Amino acid sequence: MEGIVLLGGGGDAAAEQEAWTRFLACQGKILYWPFALGEPPLSGAPSWFASQLRALGGADREFDTWMSLDAHDPGELVDYAVLCVGGGNTFSLLDHVRRHGFLPAVRDWVERGGAYYGGSAGAILATSSIAIAEVADPNDVGLVDLAGLGLLPTRGLLPHFDTSQIGRARLLSARLATPILGLPENSGLLLDSSEIRVLGPASATLVSGEAITEYPAGSPIPVADLS
Repeated sequence: MEGIVLLGGGGDAAAEQEAWTRFLACQGKILYWPFALGEPPLSGAPSWFASQLRALGGADREFDTWMSLDAHDPGELVDYAVLCVGGGNTFSLLDHVRRHGFLPAVRDWVERGGAYYGGSAGAILATSSIAIAEVADPNDVGLVDLAGLGLLPTRGLLPHFDTSQIGRARLLSARLATPILGLPENSGLLLDSSEIRVLGPASATLVSGEAITEYPAGSPIPVADLS
């Protein structure tokens, strides 16, 4: 994988400042996909995104918002340096992206050097399976194939995490037969060709059975620990 992948726990730009600052450092046009939100919040997404960029000194950054993929082709991704995929219903997000042929296209685009940022549902989409979304989202679209982008080699990324959810994470770990990586709203992950690193400021928490491992900001997470 030649590009970079940045994943956020589901906070705003201030909470996930480390992740947002890194994708803002990438030169080129930004593409924003907010369509997992559904209506009515979807209509306000472009102005919200612009306000988040301004808060981090990115008021002059050029970006496009695709409110859906209906009028777009995967080949258009070459016009962008950064793809930002926001939160909402993860099942609807995966269904929409897959039906329009963008799942393999996004993987290829990242391999050619694109920068992917995913927050909340967008972060889960980056994993090998979105099955964990069942804890928060209804599968109204009836998805059976839950395979995601596979940019992060885990089936167990849990955004919006705090330590009160340790018990739920243990249950999920047993049900999905995988370690659960809890990512708070004020934390993030950086993936590149060589490692997975916690951006912070908050720690990521790995729950595997009775074992709990904290990964503070700046620390690497061994890929083997996620499977």
